[in-house]
Amino acid sequence: MVLLGVIVLPSLQLLLCLWFGRELREYARRAPAIETRPDLDRFRAMVARQQYAALALILLTVAYFGLLGYGMFTDQLGVIETVVPILIFIVVGILGYQLKAVERRVQTLPVAEDLREERDRVVHAWLHRPFPE
Repeated sequence: MVLLGVIVLPSLQLLLCLWFGRELREYARRAPAIETRPDLDRFRAMVARQQYAALALILLTVAYFGLLGYGMFTDQLGVIETVVPILIFIVVGILGYQLKAVERRVQTLPVAEDLREERDRVVHAWLHRPFPE
């Protein structure tokens, strides 16, 4: 059971990272600016999904390391069973690091003056709060 968990958890992390990373890249490609209220609403919805995905990734990471530590402590995992999931976890970390540049680009999209304050609140929540505004 421990082996299954240490394979499944980082694999789920990888899938989440790929799925929501694709969404973020696609948004950055399609939205050159936030010019209207519907643009801002789409931005807010995308940010909310990114925040929930980040929370899910945090929970999966805590569960993964807890299970990995338990498996190593109880000798239920060998070297290969330990190294392969860690390699998947490293790939997730690299993908997450690469997505930070896309996040920064999306967070600083040009915005209509009348929507700037609201966009800034959404970005502040994205950066500093666990849950969407």
